[in-house]
Amino acid sequence: MIPLLLTLLACHSEPVPEPQEPSQPLQLPEGQVDDLGDALAPEGQQGRDRHRMSIAQLADSVERTTGLRWMDGNKDVFEDLSPTLGVPDWNETTAENRTPDLVFQKILGDAAAEVCLDLVTAESSGGERLMVNINLGSTLDNDAVAIEAALSAALLRFHGQRVPVGSEILGPWLWLFESTTNVTQGDTAVAWQAVCTALIIHPDFYTY
Repeated sequence: MIPLLLTLLACHSEPVPEPQEPSQPLQLPEGQVDDLGDALAPEGQQGRDRHRMSIAQLADSVERTTGLRWMDGNKDVFEDLSPTLGVPDWNETTAENRTPDLVFQKILGDAAAEVCLDLVTAESSGGERLMVNINLGSTLDNDAVAIEAALSAALLRFHGQRVPVGSEILGPWLWLFESTTNVTQGDTAVAWQAVCTALIIHPDFYTY
């Protein structure tokens, strides 16, 4: 169910609804990718085109934002998959492929899901705290302000965006949190895992 929610969050392009209306089309706040793989600047924004991080930069960014490296035992998975992700071998290739193609998107999604599961599991030990320092019992029904503040802090941490509480930009993230909570019958740990995963697979995380 979480992959479906993340797909809905990433793909719709209609106006942002209120969180209580999840049946309406949604729009991610900024950060779309064109057919050539370049991240598009928000409408009206001037400046250069944005580009995908290198795999080394991506691995470091995941670690900086979550405190965790994507590992399989003692193996760095990003490093192990680097040939598949277009990192040059300096024999046959010397330039890194920075196109966020389907292979990149699939591997990034796997990395985000695994790291975010480990993060939420570790930081909610005993059911107390999460990556955003919020109680697992907090929901939009009983503590909406705390949820919005937590999402605002997460957007600053993962995307470098300062989004105040009450901003309509929080709409899709509130919808994702609420929808995941509903379909998991109140499991807010899974909801925060979904939010964390969506933050990492969003173009605002892996482009600059």
